[in-house]
Amino acid sequence: MYLKHCSAKSFFFFFCHLEKILEFCKFYAFVWVVLKGFLGFILMER
Repeated sequence: MYLKHCSAKSFFFFFCHLEKILEFCKFYAFVWVVLKGFLGFILMER
């Protein structure tokens, strides 16, 4: 019973951690796309 509870707890923790990682990746990808577009716009203007 204790082992099951422990594994469920660790799984929940892992899931929360994964969600945070995914959020960070989405944010990083968004920033990268914005920077790439901004740099491309500046280079095209010149």
